[in-house]
Amino acid sequence: MKFASFLTMRLATCFAGCAPSAYHPAPVAPQAIAAQLEARSLDDPLRAWMRRATGFEPATWPLAT
Repeated sequence: MKFASFLTMRLATCFAGCAPSAYHPAPVAPQAIAAQLEARSLDDPLRAWMRRATGFEPATWPLAT
């Protein structure tokens, strides 16, 4: 019986901790989000990491597979 009451108290504490969070609506601009996603690329960060971590600078970019 002690285990059941302990478990109940633990679950109640967890659920009570989640309760204070609130939702704050924000405007959504689908065209702007789509444009940001389309503009994302690994080219610059990957190339900079390769240069910094390994000292390797490929002759052609993007790399051929």
